[in-house]
This record gives sequence, structure tokens and C-alpha cells, in this order.
Amino acid sequence: MMTETSTISILALFGGGGVGGFLGAWLGHFFTERRDRENRKRNFRGFLAEWRAIAEQTDTRDIPHQYFEHVRLFRREAERVRGDFSDTEGFSRHVIALGHMTPKAIQGDGSKQSRALLADTIQAFLDFTNDP
Repeated sequence: MMTETSTISILALFGGGGVGGFLGAWLGHFFTERRDRENRKRNFRGFLAEWRAIAEQTDTRDIPHQYFEHVRLFRREAERVRGDFSDTEGFSRHVIALGHMTPKAIQGDGSKQSRALLADTIQAFLDFTNDP
């Protein structure tokens, strides 16, 4: 026959195990999500850096073609990481500034080469993504 003390000890053991198991599972999920978020952000930064390098190396006359070739990929990648940045309004402003340029906007007003204009817009977004 079980005594009251042994019953309480058994309940405490199972209760502690349940709480410990739940806490362990929650912490595992939390750290996995954090790692995945950082990996998505790192991949997005790499995408932006690669696009900037391509823009810098592209002949100015070919920048509109190069832009429209990459902008749909940019929009897809931006949507993948949209929720990973705490400043969602700033993120959206950069997506609009970079992802919705017109051919006229890409060519600028003549004060700057179009490839520099595009590269600078990409760099501004890249700088934003590096802020904590």
C-alpha cells in the first residue's frame, strides 16, 4: 500500500518531468526558429550583395534590362524574410524603393550613372538589413 508521502513523491517526479520536457521542447523550438531566421536574413543579405556587384559590373545601357531580370527574384526573396525584421515599415519602404523602380527612375536624372543609382539603392537596403 502506498503512503501519502510516496504518492506525493511520485506525482512530483512525473510533474517535474512533464514541466522539464515541455520547457526543453519549447527552448529547442525557440533556438531553432532563431537560427532559421538568422540564416534567412544572411541569405537575403547575400542576394543583395550579389545583385549590387552585378549592377556595378553591368554596362549602363544594360541596367534597365538587368534590373527587370533580377527584380522579380528580389521580390520573392524579400517576402521570404519580411517577418524576420523588427522594423517592418522600414523594410517595406526599402522593398518599394528597390522593387518598384520604373525604367525612368533607373536611368535617373543624369547626375549619376544608372548602375551607380541602382547599386546605391541596393546598398541602402543592405545597410538596413545589417542594423540589429
